[in-house]
Amino acid sequence: MSPVVEDKPLRVLFMCGLNSTRSQMAEGLARTFGGGRLVAGSAGLQATAVDPRAVAVAAEIGVDLSSQWSKVVDDEMLARADLVITLCDPARDSCPVLPPGVAKRHWPITSLDELSKPEVPEDVWRPAYRAVRDDLQARIHGLVQEHAHEEFQ
Repeated sequence: MSPVVEDKPLRVLFMCGLNSTRSQMAEGLARTFGGGRLVAGSAGLQATAVDPRAVAVAAEIGVDLSSQWSKVVDDEMLARADLVITLCDPARDSCPVLPPGVAKRHWPITSLDELSKPEVPEDVWRPAYRAVRDDLQARIHGLVQEHAHEEFQ
C-alpha cells in the first residue's frame, strides 16, 4: 500500500493546443476546488487569448479566470510539474519530452473550437461549455481524492 501524502500538494500542468479554453478552465477549477492539494498551471502548444465564454461559465460556479493568460509550454513549466495532463489529442501527441519524475496523463476533453465562433448562439454554446466545465470539475475532484489517499506516482 502506498503511503498517504501528508502536506505536499501535487503540481499539475494542464496542457492543450491553444491554452484558451479547456486548459484555462482546468487551471481555474483546480486552483479553486483543489482543497490545497493541487497547485495548478496551464499552457499550450501555442498561446492565444483566454476564451471569454470559458470565463463566463467558470464564473457561474465561482471560479475566476480573469487573472489568467494564455502561455506556451516551456521546459521550466515542465520541470516544476509533478503531473502533466493533456486535454486534447494535439497536446498529447506533441507534448515535449518530460523531465524524469514527471508523470503524464491524457484526459480527452471535448473540443469547443467550433462553438467559440461569434455567430454561435448562446443557447447552443453555453450548455456545451458547461458540460466541459462539469467534466473537468469531476475529473479534478477525482484527482484530488486520489492524491489525498495515496502517494501520486
